[in-house]
Amino acid sequence: MQMFGNLANKEPFSINPGERHYGTFKQMKAMGDIQLEKAIKSYKRNAKEHIEKVKNPKISYGDKWNEMSESHKKSAIKHWQDEIQNFTEQAEIGEKLQKERGL
Repeated sequence: MQMFGNLANKEPFSINPGERHYGTFKQMKAMGDIQLEKAIKSYKRNAKEHIEKVKNPKISYGDKWNEMSESHKKSAIKHWQDEIQNFTEQAEIGEKLQKERGL
């Protein structure tokens, strides 16, 4: 999922104040190269962990998952899916900044 345009684009990458993930963009822009790489890896790892939770909800809830109402289960899965999207987009921001830096 590539939300923030073509990585081959030569114009400077930017997110405006008030736009989705502006805070993440601002923080990552100020990071050094090594710190930025660590942040990207962390976002990707978090996305992967949430993908596993969607596949196997008992990772988080154990046997209580079977006792939960269907609406609670759906809510938990929706939350994890939203988190997957957020983490993926945040990693993409970092990758775009890396590309801009020539890394």
